[in-house]
Amino acid sequence: MKIKAQTVLVLLLLSLFSTVVISQAYAENNTANGNLKAVDKANYPTVERLAAGSKEALTNQKERISKRIPLEVENGIGMRFRLVPAGYFNMGTPTTEKGRKNDETQHRVTLTKAFYLGVREVTQLQWKKVMGKDWDANRMQPSAIMLSTGGQLRTNGDDLPIIRVSWDDCQDFLKKLCQMEGVPEGTYRLPTEAEWEYACRAGTEAAFYAGEVTSPEGQDPILDTIGWYSDSQNGDPLQPTGRKQPNAWGLYDMSGGVSEWVQDACTYDRSVGIITSTYQDNVKDPISEKGDGGRVIRGGSWSNYARQCRCGSRNGGNQTTVYNSTGLRVVVQPRFLSEKIQPK
Repeated sequence: MKIKAQTVLVLLLLSLFSTVVISQAYAENNTANGNLKAVDKANYPTVERLAAGSKEALTNQKERISKRIPLEVENGIGMRFRLVPAGYFNMGTPTTEKGRKNDETQHRVTLTKAFYLGVREVTQLQWKKVMGKDWDANRMQPSAIMLSTGGQLRTNGDDLPIIRVSWDDCQDFLKKLCQMEGVPEGTYRLPTEAEWEYACRAGTEAAFYAGEVTSPEGQDPILDTIGWYSDSQNGDPLQPTGRKQPNAWGLYDMSGGVSEWVQDACTYDRSVGIITSTYQDNVKDPISEKGDGGRVIRGGSWSNYARQCRCGSRNGGNQTTVYNSTGLRVVVQPRFLSEKIQPK
């Protein structure tokens, strides 16, 4: 009887010790993640009208969700991020795709780590919360941005995506955001080009995550459902974020709206297009770190044709230059995401 009592006591003490250790580890981990918190009752998107592969991608995402890995997280300034699971995909476009360019060679890519990507592009309100409300306001004056029609672009609005920010400006924003959130530098960052396209496609291989392009330089009925572009028929070109159909992973405005800086360096060649070191088959976690001062831009914008808003379309710009239709979308890589996969 005494032996049984001692055994029970030992087991109880071990259980309490384990609970304390796990709780302390979780608390330390949670502290390292700054102000991130899980979003309660985050909704899954409807995928019935999206391209083939969307249902499987949504299932893959659902299978990765747990108490420690929520579907959606929010930081201290209201930016929301969706889980993008690790995986494999075909980056680039097939030679038969309408509107494709020579710099879109299709190749197999492995992303070994899951990450969280901004549900929407960074808004003007979020930018001002980090950079200050008086941040270089002259850049955002309508008089600075003239449309080809002769009118002026509506630029001011808290729910409008930030534009006219350089790649270097984005790095300043991300550094300050890390400081505000109390996390190590690099926790908030731009996506790599491969991460961006993988997240945009969300399991699909069509030109858009909603289907194939039908009118590369005209009004495209598929793109109309998911993004704002040059042939959108709804008044002001610059529209608030999150008003169209998201992809299977719950990400809005990946095609059109404003184009988005990514991390990769590049060189531009007039005959070839965007040149990086990463467009090779069977690459793992690729990132291009050498270029001629250029950085890759993805997604297309309100000023582009439908063909420039395809998932595989590539663009670029000088990292110190601002553009009327380019902003950013942010990755957050919290410490509790440790998922890795091995390439097949």
